[in-house]
Amino acid sequence: LLQVLFTLVTALAPFIPFITEHIYGLLKPFLGDVLASFRDTRSVHFLPFPTAQEELFDQLIERKMAALQKVIQLGRVAREKRNVSLKTPLLSLVVIGASQFISDVDSLKDYIREELNVRDVILTTNEEKYGISLEARVDWP
Repeated sequence: LLQVLFTLVTALAPFIPFITEHIYGLLKPFLGDVLASFRDTRSVHFLPFPTAQEELFDQLIERKMAALQKVIQLGRVAREKRNVSLKTPLLSLVVIGASQFISDVDSLKDYIREELNVRDVILTTNEEKYGISLEARVDWP
């Protein structure tokens, strides 16, 4: 928690200087090990801007959240095409995709239900059951 507060204070310092300086002053007695690597620790404004720690990124969570965003975006587009407001609850939403995509979305079904205002989310890889067919046409000028 201390590392999070320190990172937040240093990131917000250019935008809210007085508040972050005050919070930094309160945190400073507890930041001995963290501040040891910095040259001048008199003020939060003398510290470097925090950088991303890429080793903390979780690729599985990143992939699942990308799938969630895609489903929500396409659900909103489908509602917009049919002029159905998000306030109107729908009975179900069918998500058809590859097995990995479906497994990623499966753990996040509650978020989809809430965000798109649907009662049931059906996940499947079976395109034929819902009459999905792909067609390619050449777009010649």
